[in-house]
Amino acid sequence: MLLAIHGETLLHRACRNAVSAQFDPVIAVIRNDAAARNAIRDLPCLVAVPPDVGAPMSASIRAGVQALPAGYDAIVIVLGDMPAVTSAMMRAVAEIAANQPDALLVASRYGSVVAPPLLFRRCLVNELLDCRGDRGARDIVHRHHEDAAFVDCSPETLADVDTPDEWDRYVTRFASEPLVPPRERA
Repeated sequence: MLLAIHGETLLHRACRNAVSAQFDPVIAVIRNDAAARNAIRDLPCLVAVPPDVGAPMSASIRAGVQALPAGYDAIVIVLGDMPAVTSAMMRAVAEIAANQPDALLVASRYGSVVAPPLLFRRCLVNELLDCRGDRGARDIVHRHHEDAAFVDCSPETLADVDTPDEWDRYVTRFASEPLVPPRERA
């Protein structure tokens, strides 16, 4: 999350986009170290730390949900290792939720792949707290697929940077152009 492209770390980019999408509060689930906190010090973010840095993705989800203050209506999950996700993509998930109040969740769909940003209504919070392993919230999305709404995103924006090779491919692809997906440049 501390790798940078165009002078901005992946962590900062994800948090900045969430703030720009007008999410409030924005909770960054990060390791408990000075470098991660320093990377987002200029942003109005709350910080949650999973109990075990090496824990699976579900531990990060639980830490973020547990850090939410009372009174929220929905939770939007965004991954910092998806640097092509923009604030407009995040905002689209919230707008679909506002326009489709019966949808239990709103998921981003990149062609045939469903991935974050994902919005979960408050009624699904116990399922988020119960998720285990490295599948994150995929099982919840699958279980409630019939009650979900979807935002169609360009498959070009589905970039997940989990390995050095994926990072190298991503940087090669975007190093000479701004980190704005093709659909949002116009």
